[in-house]
Amino acid sequence: QLLSASSAHMYTRALLAGCRCVELDYWDGADGEPIVWHGFTLTSSVDSLEVLRAIQQSSFVTSPYPVVLSLEVHCSAKQQQVLALQLRAVFGASL
Repeated sequence: QLLSASSAHMYTRALLAGCRCVELDYWDGADGEPIVWHGFTLTSSVDSLEVLRAIQQSSFVTSPYPVVLSLEVHCSAKQQQVLALQLRAVFGASL
């Protein structure tokens, strides 16, 4: 993806189509919250929590198999801590 509007819905579509591994590129957001963005491209960013919730809600609708989240984290230490809290809050014991 080099040029387009990004959305959490694309993660939902991929998982509902049977995808079992998704990559999330994390960067520092301006408001202190990490964002998902395909860095150094002309794509838009997506709120981290929006993406994580979409993944959580659609991961096991069409398949019982585990989902691998490949996290490429470019965030500062402070926003890495925020991301860790978000992951725990959204996925809880399923991590």
